[in-house]
Amino acid sequence: MAAIPPVAVGAIIAATIAAMISLIGLIISKEQKTSDFRQAWIDALRDDLGTYLTQVRCICDGSAVKHKDVESRVEALTPLYAALNKATYAITLRVNPDEPHAQSVLSSMEKIGNIIANPAMLTPKNIQVHEKELLVSAKKLLKNEWKRVKRGEPTFVAAKLSAAGLILAAVVIGGSYAMRASADEKSDTPGQQSEAASEQMRNPLPALPNVQVQELRHPVKGVNSEDNHPH
Repeated sequence: MAAIPPVAVGAIIAATIAAMISLIGLIISKEQKTSDFRQAWIDALRDDLGTYLTQVRCICDGSAVKHKDVESRVEALTPLYAALNKATYAITLRVNPDEPHAQSVLSSMEKIGNIIANPAMLTPKNIQVHEKELLVSAKKLLKNEWKRVKRGEPTFVAAKLSAAGLILAAVVIGGSYAMRASADEKSDTPGQQSEAASEQMRNPLPALPNVQVQELRHPVKGVNSEDNHPH
C-alpha cells in the first residue's frame, strides 16, 4: 500500500483541528447559555427564599398583635399568607427534591409550615430555630449551584477533555507520519547512490561503436606493392 504523503497528512491534521475548534465553539456557546439560565435560576431562588423568610416573620409578628375580631385578623394576615404560599410553591418547583441540600431546604420549610398551621406554637422562638436551619441549607444549596456555574456543565467539561484528547492524538499521529516520511527519504538516498556506484564499477568505460572495416576491392593506383619494387 502506498504511503500517505506528509503534505496530505498535514492537511488532514489541520482539517481535524479546525473541526475540533469549531465543535468546541458550538459547545461553549450552548453551555454558556445554560450557565446563564442557571445563574438566573440562582438569583430567582434567592429572591424566593428571601420572600419566604420575610413572610414567615411577618406572619409570626402579625399573629402576636391583638385583633378586635376574627375578620380583622383574617383581613390583616391574608396578604401575608398569600405571599408565603406563593414563595413556598416557587421554591418547591425550582429545587430538585433528589439533591441533599434541596431536601434539607424542603424539610426546614415543612417544619416552619407545621408551626404556622398551629397558632399555639407560632412564636418567634419556635420559628427562629427552623429559620436558622433553612438559612444554612439554603446557603449550601446556592453555593453548590454557583460552583456548578463556575465549573461549567458536565457536557462542556466532557467535550473539552475529548476535544483536547483528539487534538493531541492528531498531533502525535501527524508527527509520527512526518518522522517516518523523513526517515524513508534518508534511507532511499544512500541506496540510490550505492546502486549508481555499482553500475559504474560494472561498466567503467562507455561502449565503443561497432565499426566494420570493409576490404578495398579496387586498390589505389601507385599504391600497389608490385609497383613499388624495381624490376
